[in-house]
Amino acid sequence: MGKLFSNILGSGSKDLIILHGFLGMGSNWKAQAKRFESIGYRVHLIDLRNHGKSFWDSKFDYNLMVDDLYEYFQYYKLFTKLINRSNLLVGNLDSLIELRIPTTCTFLEASAFNAATNP
Repeated sequence: MGKLFSNILGSGSKDLIILHGFLGMGSNWKAQAKRFESIGYRVHLIDLRNHGKSFWDSKFDYNLMVDDLYEYFQYYKLFTKLINRSNLLVGNLDSLIELRIPTTCTFLEASAFNAATNP
């Protein structure tokens, strides 16, 4: 298993994990991430496997993506954090995250995320 690429903005004490949608990449959310960085968040813009700058593998399914995220969460000690839920790809992933990763992540719907970043 490869390592997920991420761009981490800020050094705040609160972590925000932003997962892109299908055919996307973390940098698609950079403008919104900068706004959260400005209010004290450390923002993780993660490229999922076979997306953006992360590793590419012939094996590709939701369970493997959750395994990749679990490894990332462990490395950065990201439990009990906020994850942006933006679309079907991430909606399916977050359902598996809630079932398989022993954490209490809070998920933020994209509409709420957009309202928070575009007052």
